[in-house]
Amino acid sequence: MRSRVKSYVFVTVQFACIFYLLATGPVWPHAWGPRLALLAGLALGLYAVAVMRLGRFNVTPDVRPDAELREHGPYRWIRHPMYTSVLLTMLALVWGDCSLVRLGVWALLALDLVLKMRYEEHLLSEKFEAYAEYRRRTKRLIPWVY
Repeated sequence: MRSRVKSYVFVTVQFACIFYLLATGPVWPHAWGPRLALLAGLALGLYAVAVMRLGRFNVTPDVRPDAELREHGPYRWIRHPMYTSVLLTMLALVWGDCSLVRLGVWALLALDLVLKMRYEEHLLSEKFEAYAEYRRRTKRLIPWVY
């Protein structure tokens, strides 16, 4: 599959899952547990965007020609804090109004983001010589775990 097509398939699946989860349940959970998870996910996403600088990130896994390898902020512990943010935020919404279908859509989102992340890491390895060392000292999504 050509790289551009592959990138757009990943993003299409990602946004379809997000929109489905947003459309089929409340966007502000009723219980405190899911609310705290939602706020933590949103805070992490805002922190990651601030470190990346608004306008410098890309929703596709394609690496911009002027890209810079970020290794500070949340990127010092995890390589994909925006993906962690999306997964945590959407899991909070599923937790707040759980059904098998919504849980299945979240699982599809997680699979899509893991595949997208693996592809993106391949591209980043080609672009940045220092990426191999960065991968050795950080985790993908969850600090000290994965």
